[in-house]
Amino acid sequence: MIRVEHISKKLGKRQVLKDAGFEAAPGQCIGIIGANGSGKSTLLSIITGVAKPDSGNISFWNKDPLKDTKLFSKMIGYVPQGSALIGDISVKDNLGLWSKKKLAENRELIEEFELGSFLNKKVSKLSGGMRRRADIACAASNDQPVLVMDEPCASLDIFQKKKIHEFLKGFLKRNGIVIMSTHDRDEIDMCDRLFFIEGGVQKEISKDCDINSLFK
Repeated sequence: MIRVEHISKKLGKRQVLKDAGFEAAPGQCIGIIGANGSGKSTLLSIITGVAKPDSGNISFWNKDPLKDTKLFSKMIGYVPQGSALIGDISVKDNLGLWSKKKLAENRELIEEFELGSFLNKKVSKLSGGMRRRADIACAASNDQPVLVMDEPCASLDIFQKKKIHEFLKGFLKRNGIVIMSTHDRDEIDMCDRLFFIEGGVQKEISKDCDINSLFK
């Protein structure tokens, strides 16, 4: 169980987040939507330990990662909006840097994301879809119970989205927790709870609502 409570954050004089929070149980998917600059990426960066909140609490299975920061990497695989991989080395070498396992132990993950045909290619030479699949595979390679993803399928074609969505559905069935920012309709339908952030203020909304109407 994850609990995120009363998270607030200022950047300079701007209140980026105000009293944001939610709970997520194993097998649940949490969706966060909002316009650019609304605070959703800041919230994800706080949940993953990349940024610190000004106030609020985070609990991973009743443990406090703000006091024991090693819990962030132990519990969470993070896929930021931009690629976190090193472009000048191969996918295989990136996987070796991210994962605590040997390559053979990640064989199932490599097959699931169809990385085999470009394992030896430099990340900088990959298409956007290939790179995103490699990003997610590296983030998931240590079997953390939570995946936090910032717009995982933005600008990808239907084939690439399908591969990633199939993985996410399987991850949820295995009692993983997914927390993602998204505007993708298929990803919103995957969510158990959906939150809208505007001006740093968060509210829960129905995933059946007209998303476009929120941005008028």
